[in-house]
Amino acid sequence: MFKQGRPDSDFEHLLVYLHSVNDSDIGDINHSNKFPAKILPIMSNEVTRRLTRFLDNPLEQTGFRPSGKIGADKATWKHRTRQFVTFTTIVPDSPKLLHAFFLGHPVVKQHTGVGVTNSITECVKIYDINRSQYLGGSFDGAYFHLNVPEKLDCYFGFEGNKRKHRDWDPLHKAGLQDIHIRKDPTFECMVSFNHEDDWRSI
Repeated sequence: MFKQGRPDSDFEHLLVYLHSVNDSDIGDINHSNKFPAKILPIMSNEVTRRLTRFLDNPLEQTGFRPSGKIGADKATWKHRTRQFVTFTTIVPDSPKLLHAFFLGHPVVKQHTGVGVTNSITECVKIYDINRSQYLGGSFDGAYFHLNVPEKLDCYFGFEGNKRKHRDWDPLHKAGLQDIHIRKDPTFECMVSFNHEDDWRSI
């Protein structure tokens, strides 16, 4: 339910459905739609504990702690801006080799390069991600404008010609490319082709 982002009000219906489909024993307590809100902090603590353990221990395949790139993006809801911070690394035994782990979403109190970088490092400290694990970052234009990649490199001790690779968030880059293509007369046929669904006749 949490993974699919379904509302707490669905909880009671899901229990009934679970019982009716496979006759599961659902017990007699914690059936209220208030239960998900009560158990969510406990689940969050457990996920944090497991992720900390994973990032803190050397991988069997490499002998080193997992290394990866830090990603961040801001979102504003009801006049409150939060920053979503991720750490993309490899998980060798997983069906998907690369995983972007959610580190946190602190409130952004200062919309400056230093303030934004500090809110990223708050999350980094929770999981004790160190210099040897940091391979750079992935951000959108606002972060580059505020020199966040440079400040984040400095936080980990990489300056001058030792700075780490940083790139544009792939989704933002794809969005910018889409905007440019739609404005370029050279690609006008592709835009109309897409809008008119002419591909169905191919």
